[in-house]
Amino acid sequence: LTFTPGANAQTSGVGWYIGTGLGFATGAEYSFNGSTVTFGDHLRGTTDKSPLLGLNLINVGATLTPNWMLGFTSTSAAQSGRVPFGDVRVQINNYLVTGTWFPTTEGLFLRGGAGWANIQSESPGFSDQANGTAILFGLGYALRIGTGVNHHITFTFDHSRQSYGSSTTQ
Repeated sequence: LTFTPGANAQTSGVGWYIGTGLGFATGAEYSFNGSTVTFGDHLRGTTDKSPLLGLNLINVGATLTPNWMLGFTSTSAAQSGRVPFGDVRVQINNYLVTGTWFPTTEGLFLRGGAGWANIQSESPGFSDQANGTAILFGLGYALRIGTGVNHHITFTFDHSRQSYGSSTTQ
C-alpha cells in the first residue's frame, strides 16, 4: 500500500510517498565457491521449512513530478527451516536508491535502483555474511483506492541482482 499525502504532485509540485509490501520470491539463488546454490538446496534436509518470502520493507521518497518519484527502497528475500540441533536460515537484503517512472502519471510504472546488498547464512555452528552491491529492475501497476486522497495498492514484479566482490558468495 502506497500513500502520498496532501494534494497530488500534478497540482502542487513536490510531494512524498511511503509504502511497504509482502509477497513471494522465486528463483532465489547464490553462487558459492563456483557452484550455484538455490535457497531450496541450502535448506535441503530441514523440516518446518518456511515459504520463500519476498519483503518490500520500506519505500519512501519524494514525488518530483507527476511522472517521477525518487526514493529509498529496502527489500529482502528469506527462507528458513529446522534441523535437529537448531535453525537454518538464508536471507538476501537490498538497500537501494530507486527511481520510479509513470509513463501516463497513473497506473503502469517502471522502477530501477542501485545500492548496497547483504547476504546472511546461518545454521547450527555456522554463520556467514557478505556485503556488496545490488541493482533492481521492476514493473508494476498502482491502483488508486478511494477518492479525494492519494492511496494506492501497487502490484509489482521486481528483479534484483547482487555482487559480493571478492567474497566466495555471489
